[in-house]
Amino acid sequence: MDTLFEVSDRYLRRASRLARLRVTGAPEVAALSFTAPSGAVPRWAAADAAPVTRALALNARRGGPYGISWMIAGVAMDHTSHDHPAHASFTLPKGAFSRLSFENESARIHPMHLHGTFFKVISRDGVPTDEPFFRDTVLVRPNERVDIGLVPVDEGTWMTHCHILEHAESGMMTLFRVE
Repeated sequence: MDTLFEVSDRYLRRASRLARLRVTGAPEVAALSFTAPSGAVPRWAAADAAPVTRALALNARRGGPYGISWMIAGVAMDHTSHDHPAHASFTLPKGAFSRLSFENESARIHPMHLHGTFFKVISRDGVPTDEPFFRDTVLVRPNERVDIGLVPVDEGTWMTHCHILEHAESGMMTLFRVE
C-alpha cells in the first residue's frame, strides 16, 4: 500500500510545495498518552470571565536606529541600556491566574513569546478557544486580539517579545516581574 503526502508552505497567498513523501506498507498505530501538568493549573473554563490583567498593544512608529521602532504598550525596548530591570513594564502575581491581552494594531504578524512561563490561549478577537495544550508562543495576526491565561510559578524578571528577530531587535520586547 502506497500513500503520497505533500508538504506545502501556505504562508503566502499561493502555496509552495516543499516536499512529496511516499509512505509504503501498512500503517502502524502508536499508543498516545497525555499527562496534564501538575501544580497550579487554573480552571480554564472560568478563564473567559476573568478580567484582563494587562493589555499589551503591538504597534510601531517611525524612527529609531532601524528606521522603525516596534513597540509593546507604546514603548520600544532600549537595547543600549544595561539597566534592564528598569524596563520591567508590569508585574504578575506568582502562583495566581493572570490574563494578558495582545492587541495587534499593526498590519504585520507577531509571534509573541513569553519566557519563564507557559500559557493557554483563551480567546481570539473575543471568541473563546478550546485548546487542550499549553504554549510559550502565539501568533497574533494583523488587527487581532489574543487573550492568554497563565499561572507563573517562577519568581524573577522575565521577557516577552516578538519572535521575528527584526521586530525584537527594533524594540518589540519588554520585561515583566513575577512576585
